[in-house]
Amino acid sequence: MTASAPEDKTLVRVGRRRSVEADVAILEATLDLLGAHGFGGLTVAAVIERAGVSSATLYRRWPTKERLVAAAVSSLHPEPHATDTGSLAGDVATLVQEVAASIGGRREGIAEGLAQESRRNPELRDALREKFLLPRLEQLRGILRDAKARGELAKPPDVETALSWVVGPLYHRSFYLDEPLTPAFLRATTAHILRGLGSDA
Repeated sequence: MTASAPEDKTLVRVGRRRSVEADVAILEATLDLLGAHGFGGLTVAAVIERAGVSSATLYRRWPTKERLVAAAVSSLHPEPHATDTGSLAGDVATLVQEVAASIGGRREGIAEGLAQESRRNPELRDALREKFLLPRLEQLRGILRDAKARGELAKPPDVETALSWVVGPLYHRSFYLDEPLTPAFLRATTAHILRGLGSDA
């Protein structure tokens, strides 16, 4: 009995490792095909063939094409997490840097194509919202809540408006002007956001 325990644990570890490898293969195949053919030209069958996995393996993880694509694109970006540097200025600066890193991690053409497709495809729009927008809103909601508790903000704006102040300048500069998100630009953006929030920092 005691000899079988290490073997069982080894099998569990190998299984988990294989599971992670399958996830990576599926997401990378999705990104490659998405970049080559766009959302409309991407098929789940092609992803399965390229990743070298079974259909059951893929569908067990992502039951729809829309959820698969949202997961693949989100794998390029760092996950939003609770931010608490001890000050509103520090929290906003961190958030701005994280959003800039997410924009910098995108694959050329994929984001623009998905933005257009999501206007026609409510299921894709909902999947992208769940993966990208909702976690970022929750992160910013925590930042505003902490700032109010510290007395740095008397009356924070609603979180969706505040998020527009954060991502708007970054996306405009990167996508529309095709200019780099330099440290100087990020500092200036942070200062404008803080003033918009009503902070003297």
